[in-house]
Amino acid sequence: MAQSRRLPSIILATLMLFSTIAVHLALWDTQNLTPTGLTSESGPNSMEVLIVGNSYTQGNNLDSLTESLLQNDVANANADRLAAGGLNLNDHANRAQTAGHQWNTTLNNGNWDWIILQDQSQIPSFPISEPYWQNSKAGAAVLNEIIKDNGGETVFLMTWGRRNGDQDNLWRNPDYLTMQANLDSGYRLYAENITTPTRPVWIAPAGLAFKHIYDDIAASGGTPEDPGTLFHDL
Repeated sequence: MAQSRRLPSIILATLMLFSTIAVHLALWDTQNLTPTGLTSESGPNSMEVLIVGNSYTQGNNLDSLTESLLQNDVANANADRLAAGGLNLNDHANRAQTAGHQWNTTLNNGNWDWIILQDQSQIPSFPISEPYWQNSKAGAAVLNEIIKDNGGETVFLMTWGRRNGDQDNLWRNPDYLTMQANLDSGYRLYAENITTPTRPVWIAPAGLAFKHIYDDIAASGGTPEDPGTLFHDL
């Protein structure tokens, strides 16, 4: 997809990310959705955010967009990123555990309030028995321990399904709706694995914003995948 088409989607994802920061794992329990009681590791009137991801983060400067939005409400808000194309959560965990690596030093020395984890765009949608899925689940647990040990909060950025499904894995994700449902399930299971009663893990449901747009177009009788629709052009 062309850069001009990707940018609005990233803005939408950013808006979703911190407009609800985020949806607690207890999506089935609508209480305590907003972490108003959390303290800021970086101090009052400040917020330090790190986004750990891949091309979805890197290619569209999601950290800069997030920082600009946060600064509307938080005087000293800063956002940074650790990202490279194609990385999954297990890759990030391996880098984070390597002494002297940029991932290791940044995660341990940044005084981060929120660390957002974004997996490779297909893996969360895979069956949970798949090795790639299991490796990402394990990587998320490693990263969460590092985040917890440094006083931060863990957020998963639920990404969005591909417009025409996953063309490399049509047996699993033949269309957008199926892929989005599988991504939704995958990220919830990641979070469920590491959340505890005393330390919730959060989900920023950017993918569900895309689904909302898709559903609205379909409900009005349109075809969301058609050129010219908002969903198609995101």
